[in-house]
Amino acid sequence: MKDFFVSYTSADIDWAEWIAFVLEEAGYTTVIQEWDFRPGNNFVVEMQNAALESSRTIAVLSSRYLESKMTAAEWASAFAQDADGREAKLVPVMIEKCGDAGLLNAIVQIRLYDFSEDIAKDKLLAGVSSKRRKPLVRPKFPGRQKEHPVFPGQQNDSSVSSTASVQAKKSVLPALKEKPTDLEKRKFLRSGFELVRDLFETNLTLAAEVSSRIQQDFQSISAKEFVAELFVDEKCKSRCRIWLANMAGSAESIYYYSGLSSFPENTYNESISVPTNGPLRFEMHMGFSQLLGHDSKNLTAEQVGEILWKRFTEPLSR
Repeated sequence: MKDFFVSYTSADIDWAEWIAFVLEEAGYTTVIQEWDFRPGNNFVVEMQNAALESSRTIAVLSSRYLESKMTAAEWASAFAQDADGREAKLVPVMIEKCGDAGLLNAIVQIRLYDFSEDIAKDKLLAGVSSKRRKPLVRPKFPGRQKEHPVFPGQQNDSSVSSTASVQAKKSVLPALKEKPTDLEKRKFLRSGFELVRDLFETNLTLAAEVSSRIQQDFQSISAKEFVAELFVDEKCKSRCRIWLANMAGSAESIYYYSGLSSFPENTYNESISVPTNGPLRFEMHMGFSQLLGHDSKNLTAEQVGEILWKRFTEPLSR
């Protein structure tokens, strides 16, 4: 049995081949007309065999696909085998905005259009995976703190005048900014390091599950230091050390260094610190070019982790 039969109309062959290639890169097996049907084969028989001998069918969904009578038979076969969608045998992958898709509207779809290639690839692989799509880091709190409700009962004159007096005093000066204490900054820095460490450990495990060609190694040297490595076909492609330390008499910071051989002492590619003034935030100092649209002087721990992971995995795309 193959993992996927890629069903498409000839006008969408570029998308179909890209989808099949990405799936096979990730370790899945596919059947696709362009690669697997040979001259002299009976087209209808090959289509029937592909649908029956594949665990799931991917429908490369476009307006042209919906208008094609041949592709209707292909996806209908998968739909008939799993009408309630419990086994996800039919996976619609939208490559453009479509009109009414009929029965296909009832099936959760993977949307690839209007995204960059990297994002589209992630969405495709996440969509066909049977795992939960829980994010690696906690989502931002979407609401805001509620103000205490005003007492709804009657107030006497003295309480009203007292409240007015307090409000008048508050309006004399703007609110004074309070600087975080050294202890608060230290705790903020260390919690940021822990988040980065957890992100790397989780992502390394996920990366190895995406493709059989990927291997990983995570070494927790101490509570303030770890080493991460990624291998492709058992050859080391990326290796980094991330640690928390005071260096050159400066305040405690997070340091990042990448290299395929040994890690020299007191050498780093990037340092991340908490500014001495202003609200709690992170700053990156070495000017890494791919900040993913973030401000290097005003970063959250999640953004630091995202940037460092991007830098760590960049050698795999070369």
